[in-house]
Amino acid sequence: MVETRHIRIDYEDALTAKKQLLSIELNLIQSIRKLKNYKRLRKKEKTIKNKLKNSITSFKNKLILMQSTLPEANKTNTKKIKQIRKNIRKKEQENIKEELEEIREKLNKLS
Repeated sequence: MVETRHIRIDYEDALTAKKQLLSIELNLIQSIRKLKNYKRLRKKEKTIKNKLKNSITSFKNKLILMQSTLPEANKTNTKKIKQIRKNIRKKEQENIKEELEEIREKLNKLS
């Protein structure tokens, strides 16, 4: 059988202990409230992430479908176009160099 014992505590000590107990209880309630809010926000974040994932997947599928319906560009034509552009740039640079040489020669003749 359990024996009950009583201990005498001063009024001030009892009051301090009661204040501490109430403070702890208040902190626990605040912690529980924050934890519930955190769980709610995490759940909301998860649903938003799932919606985003589904949207991205849907967009990707639509993009693949569009690419499959469009005709493929002829890769050899694009390579030829790039080569032609490169040749044009080289010719323009050579023309500029030739013009500069001509101007220099004319300046030398005038001097």
